[in-house]
Amino acid sequence: MDAYINEDAEKSLIGLAMQDAIVAQEVAALPDSIFGLKEMQACQRGIMRLAKQGKNVDLVTLDAEVQCDLQNTALLMECVKMGISPVMSRQYIAILAECAKRRELAALARKILQDVGNPGASVESLQAECATAAQSSAAVDDGVTMKDAVFAFVDSIGKQDGIMSGIADLDNRLGGFKPGQLIYIGARPGVGKTSLAICMAKYVAEHGGGVLMVSLEMNPAEIVARFLANESGVDLQKLSTGKMELSDFERITPCYQAVANLPISIEERAVTPLQIRNAAAKMKASKQGLSLIVVDYIQLMRAD
Repeated sequence: MDAYINEDAEKSLIGLAMQDAIVAQEVAALPDSIFGLKEMQACQRGIMRLAKQGKNVDLVTLDAEVQCDLQNTALLMECVKMGISPVMSRQYIAILAECAKRRELAALARKILQDVGNPGASVESLQAECATAAQSSAAVDDGVTMKDAVFAFVDSIGKQDGIMSGIADLDNRLGGFKPGQLIYIGARPGVGKTSLAICMAKYVAEHGGGVLMVSLEMNPAEIVARFLANESGVDLQKLSTGKMELSDFERITPCYQAVANLPISIEERAVTPLQIRNAAAKMKASKQGLSLIVVDYIQLMRAD
């Protein structure tokens, strides 16, 4: 089976479009690049033109519409025979989207292989191309119907999928941080935004979630000092200046191992979205996984 082109799925989908008006509208909305065969691309463009004109799509109308690009009535008849059930259209589209994605990635891989040997090519720009290709999709975004959204909401009732912050009032109001959410902590300088973020990161880490700390303002030693102060109750100022008493050492010594065992990775060199994405992907693939990313602070980031 060809991983780049699924001929049967392409012909079946075009065949269904000639027999079902709803499928015809679905195919008309697709990019022609989702089809790997030039003949099927011509058919898709023909279906799109007929749909725009408000005309029905069937064997006769499509054959007439594509005469300039495709003079092959027998091929269209073959497509009609292969299009058995309209309910299969979404599955066919998903198959074609995956094949199109593979073709896109293969083309990118060839380009990267060619460009990577060029000393003048920027490594970061090549990485950005890879990341963009990994996130893009050849599939058409159909959105979510209200019916599907309601069912998904009902199914989620009673399920705790949020990541708790450890701050009771905040967790009660928000139900925890949901996967994929982007949350800003905003306040005037010096009121404790970083301390709040560290408290939440520590709580998540203590409960088994991997945390990526992207610190653009403090170095790892300063971050560790804050974690130790939070864990031991020793004043941060004493830790920072080293002016501690014997009782302070007695309180902080047992905390070293607890803080060292937290599944937290500190990244101080990631200053662009791509660099943070790469660090997050690496941590996500690690044994500890990734549940939370903390960026302190976002105004210091740079564009890719």
